[in-house]
Amino acid sequence: MRAALIFSVFLATLAATAPVAQDQDQDQDQEGLQEYDWKPTLAGNHQPTTSVNGTDTSDGDDTANALGTANKAAAKVNDPNNAKVTNKNAFDSGAGNRKNDNTKDGIGAGKDVYKYYKGPAKNFPDNKNWVSFENMFNNYKPVMKKGCGNNNWGPEDTDAQINDIHDAIQTVAKDSLVDHRFILAVVMQESLGCVHVPTTNNGVKNPGLMQSHNGADYNPNNSKASIVQMIRDGTQGTNSGDGLVQGINQSGNVYAAARIYNSGSIAKDGNLSNGNGATACYVSDIANRLTGWVNAKTNCPK
Repeated sequence: MRAALIFSVFLATLAATAPVAQDQDQDQDQEGLQEYDWKPTLAGNHQPTTSVNGTDTSDGDDTANALGTANKAAAKVNDPNNAKVTNKNAFDSGAGNRKNDNTKDGIGAGKDVYKYYKGPAKNFPDNKNWVSFENMFNNYKPVMKKGCGNNNWGPEDTDAQINDIHDAIQTVAKDSLVDHRFILAVVMQESLGCVHVPTTNNGVKNPGLMQSHNGADYNPNNSKASIVQMIRDGTQGTNSGDGLVQGINQSGNVYAAARIYNSGSIAKDGNLSNGNGATACYVSDIANRLTGWVNAKTNCPK
């Protein structure tokens, strides 16, 4: 999410309204989790997507060379419904996963703490330190149940809608070979799992659970199918632009792909916490979500 003006307004609002972070050792099923200490800016995603012509940037150090000076023409995705991870390096970094049917992968629930990460991809957590999809989803359920109301986005998600989000992530993860935890992390980053999240438009329409590139938004008359489509658009891309798959195949790295998804390119200095005009903390937030962060106060410099 980006746009400097909206981000500045968000900072002022957050200072006045942000709830006090809770003890990090609290049981994540407690009602206290309703007071979530992070809110998305909804300033819009997807600056023009770069093209790296298949260059492997998975070690992080060469990412800026490959992406920072790349062609910034927005790329349409041919046959997005069949888009999948093909970069072999992605399966080492955690971006790709051929075993998404295993929801007990990872180290369990992890710890609800926030650690600020910056620099190239090698400075970010190894996927061996990620939590399991099952634990991650269960940890975020209380947040999903309050995400719409806390942000005045409409009625709260129902249990059925939350279950449909779970199933949609699993379906699209298996189709795309994108790790289900990465998809879930982006869903939480973009919308807190609120199916009624507003559509933003700062030159590019960004609707739905993953604020996709001119994709579908929620349809209450076809709830389950529209939830699947929102996840598919954000993950596999649309006829208008890229999703997670394309960033993964460009970079071979989960964290580089997160930066591409948010800002369309990686800064010349290779620092993934340089927002390049978008959300500076985006990739650090994603990394923390993958390792257990739910409600702890963030120390990412805004």
